[in-house]
Amino acid sequence: MTLGYRQLQPVEQAWWQMKSRLWLRPIYHRAERRIRAHVALTVLALLLERIAERMVGDTWRNIHHDLARIKLVELFGPNGTIRQVTEPRPGAAKRLKALEIAPPPPILRVD
Repeated sequence: MTLGYRQLQPVEQAWWQMKSRLWLRPIYHRAERRIRAHVALTVLALLLERIAERMVGDTWRNIHHDLARIKLVELFGPNGTIRQVTEPRPGAAKRLKALEIAPPPPILRVD
């Protein structure tokens, strides 16, 4: 019994590390389908991180840092609202190109 519990420790530690890299807070599910969905989504997110790391040749932390600088800005005025995306900086533009993702259009929506 003790041996079985000790063998679970590396699995629990790997799961904790995986969730901490994805910046997930603890979530307590009761329904089995929700637990399965949570695990599947977490593994999918980790897989996408790994694919991005291989395509770019850098760590997810650095990729995320560059891409997080792209912001959506809402400008309100008397004639309506404009949703505009900030221009990607050179580092973010380089990451998008390596990931084969087109940069977002500057103006997303005008209301």
